[in-house]
Amino acid sequence: LSGQNLEQESGGYITGADAYKDEVIAKMNPGPDAYRNAWSARVGARLERPLFDGTLTLIPYAHSQAMIFSQHFLPNGGVEKNGHTGGGVMVRYEQPVSEQLTWRVGTDLDAATGYLREIQPDPFGFFPGDSRFPQGVHYDYDVDTTVAALWTELEWALSEDVRILAGLRGESHDYDYSTKAPAGINGRFNVPADRSDSYEFLTPKLGAVWSVSDTVDLYANYARGARAPQVSDLYRLQSLQVVGQIDTETLDSVEIGARGAALDGRLVFDVAAYWMDKENFFFRDSDGLNVT
Repeated sequence: LSGQNLEQESGGYITGADAYKDEVIAKMNPGPDAYRNAWSARVGARLERPLFDGTLTLIPYAHSQAMIFSQHFLPNGGVEKNGHTGGGVMVRYEQPVSEQLTWRVGTDLDAATGYLREIQPDPFGFFPGDSRFPQGVHYDYDVDTTVAALWTELEWALSEDVRILAGLRGESHDYDYSTKAPAGINGRFNVPADRSDSYEFLTPKLGAVWSVSDTVDLYANYARGARAPQVSDLYRLQSLQVVGQIDTETLDSVEIGARGAALDGRLVFDVAAYWMDKENFFFRDSDGLNVT
């Protein structure tokens, strides 16, 4: 069981060439009304018991959070409220098949409901007639999410010196979105109409460890990582984005290395070289625009 409550008085940015070098200016707060209030609570348990010559582990949990803060870091200002409540369970079963082979299988389930509201209380523009930052509601939506995953892995000792680890994980992410704000383009902001989205993907991994001595291991790994779009990626769009064009972000990596100890344990090392390839990376550029 854990929880936290935050009542934070934030600050704005000081401006001007070398302003940070002036101690008086550096200690000023151009945004004295900036704030962030947040709370969260989490509860969970771990249940474990023997089953069919193996071990079954259950980890049920629940989580909830809410936050409100001023967007003093944006030129148009604004206030954001967000929160969610949900829970789930992680299940894991491990069984030694033989002295050389260990099998693991598991599933992860999570369901949650959340919301986000963004309001700009005051008019703003960089120049007369600038309509990119309209006063009023920018976003006001609710989203129900469901995540289900199934995974398995094998650990195989080929010999006393060589071990192989192979695994595969499949995930499904479902989103049910509804908006209270009018759908369409509103200045710089793009509000999607009510919709549902689903993402499914597989992520494999394969690794090998060779113990070349009692103190040194050589290893090699391949793995694919994947991240389904966040809710804000999907539904907090800007005017130049198209609804429904956000894809799953993936990362393929290959790694080789050596780790161990030398000089009677006085030197501990882990040296690695790796290559990674990322696709569908979501980021915001220097103009503040989302790039997908």
